[in-house]
Amino acid sequence: MYALIDLSNQMLEVNNQLYTGLALSFPRGAATSQQGETLEAVVKRADLLMCEAKRGYYAVVKG
Repeated sequence: MYALIDLSNQMLEVNNQLYTGLALSFPRGAATSQQGETLEAVVKRADLLMCEAKRGYYAVVKG
């Protein structure tokens, strides 16, 4: 799963090198379920990871 996120990051980087206008970016969150964990809990965890990634992105962008 995390390989898919890494691949999408690489694709975004290539895209932004080819198209030098406004950089394309999008947040992603991923989580796998643990035994007995509800789908709601998994989605909530993925959402929290996505929010964390967004905070990191904007911390770098705004410097």
